[in-house]
Amino acid sequence: MYKEKSLYFSILIGFLLFGFIAGWDILDFRNIYWLIDCPIICDAQQHLLGWLFFRETDLLQFPLLKNISFGLYTGSSLIYTDSLPIFAVFFKFFNSILDFQFQYFGLWILLSFVLQAIIADKILKLYIDDEKFRLLSIIFFCISPIFLNKLFFSHLALASHWIILLGIYLYLSKDFKFTQWVLLITLSSLVHGYYIGFISIIFIMAIYKEYLLKRHIKIAVKPILLFFSYLFVLLYSLGYFMIGGGFTNHGFGKFKMNLNALFDPKAEVTLSASRIFPELNTPSINLGYGDYEGFNFLGSGIIFLLAIIIPVVFINFGELKKKLKEPKYKAIMIFFILITLYSISNNIFIGNLQLFSYDLPNFTKIITKTFRSSGRFFWINYYLIYILIFVIIFRYLKNYRYPLVIGFLFIQFYDMQPTFNQVKTVFYKDKNKYSEIYKRNAELKSPEWESFSKKYKKIIYVVPTRFPKDYFPLAFFAAKNKMETNFGYFSRVNKKSVRKQNLKLLDQIKSNKFDKNSVYVFFNDEAWEHVSKNNPSLIKIIDGYRVYTP
Repeated sequence: MYKEKSLYFSILIGFLLFGFIAGWDILDFRNIYWLIDCPIICDAQQHLLGWLFFRETDLLQFPLLKNISFGLYTGSSLIYTDSLPIFAVFFKFFNSILDFQFQYFGLWILLSFVLQAIIADKILKLYIDDEKFRLLSIIFFCISPIFLNKLFFSHLALASHWIILLGIYLYLSKDFKFTQWVLLITLSSLVHGYYIGFISIIFIMAIYKEYLLKRHIKIAVKPILLFFSYLFVLLYSLGYFMIGGGFTNHGFGKFKMNLNALFDPKAEVTLSASRIFPELNTPSINLGYGDYEGFNFLGSGIIFLLAIIIPVVFINFGELKKKLKEPKYKAIMIFFILITLYSISNNIFIGNLQLFSYDLPNFTKIITKTFRSSGRFFWINYYLIYILIFVIIFRYLKNYRYPLVIGFLFIQFYDMQPTFNQVKTVFYKDKNKYSEIYKRNAELKSPEWESFSKKYKKIIYVVPTRFPKDYFPLAFFAAKNKMETNFGYFSRVNKKSVRKQNLKLLDQIKSNKFDKNSVYVFFNDEAWEHVSKNNPSLIKIIDGYRVYTP
């Protein structure tokens, strides 16, 4: 009964915080308006489009997440639209009975709040037997600034921080069960590529704890080889490699964690996460820096609690030192340092001051180019800090544990009020303005488009880029009418393939070799001038788009 109560209350906390922060409207499966409205950034549009095209693909296909109709050669896998493949694959089975406007992203956000609470409770239960204290503590996990920051950014898949917590839970559990790690890496692969990196690190940490620290090197080889062999086959089967080497990208050293990140409530273009702590100086995005990806503000309540436990740690250092000698905690200390070093990258900043930089050896580039947003990796350490704080308070401040947690929880809520308000702007939309949102962001007004949908099978963008101008209404229309596109917004593309295909497209236009099944929309001035000169009767300006219909 005790366990059941703990689970029920964790679920309740997740539900209530979801309702308070995100609101219930996004659970309406037909409500796509919060996804297509773009007050801040437009990643949610990308997520939605990926799903709308993918739902029309073959039910059983190889690779499983192939999504050729959206982007053709530019993007070819659901992975690269961050469309939550695990839900997309599931709901595709019901595609024939689902409304076109069906969306599952609101449900996923609810699930993320609930699982954040449940798994945080499971972790703390390993060390804390006071249910009430745990339930108060897990609220901090559900309103952590890094979690809410990803929601604010509309990085809906990346906001699945409970996966990191689940990895930490498996690590801290007594028994090493290989099958559980296989299931977790499978889950991670079906949510977001970065979680593959996070869970792989925690898995290696577990191997280090179980075998390498005990000098059982030969025994460690087998699970490592099996794990990464399985991972390779899994990623191949899902469609991670469909863009060739395009999953790598430059930017390591740019999208980093600043040394002041734990205490800076605002890295540029992120939400403002504190009323109490001042914003610290960080390198400007205009100068080519992306410290916002290293946003790791702890929250004022947690910072104050951290300040309180530091002298407690020193007072009880002798006892804690014995704990740190255990393989479990020794491995955590080593990997905490290694993760921090990767997070801050090879371009070390504190505020606007560059301390130093250094070159990395070539063999590291397959990792640094794949996981270029290194600042995100500190999320593992971030939650370890949270766990440590509550465990120490519980064990060493018994008479003050409740006043401390309750008091600083109130402070955290007060301090983060601007954060809650900013996140709400992403999810809360006035129902009376739904039609306005649709018209502004998704609607092609001219009736000519409908006639095109009956005559043509493709919309060809001349020429596509990674984030094409005014692309969403065209792509949304194409998805609605089951047309293919050669464009879209993707997290990764095969740049060589894109350049090659774009040159081929331009050559075809210059040679007047047009696909009779395609509507051409021109954003390239030179190509438009050529078409205008040679085929003036077939060109039109429709809803501001320069259109050629062969």
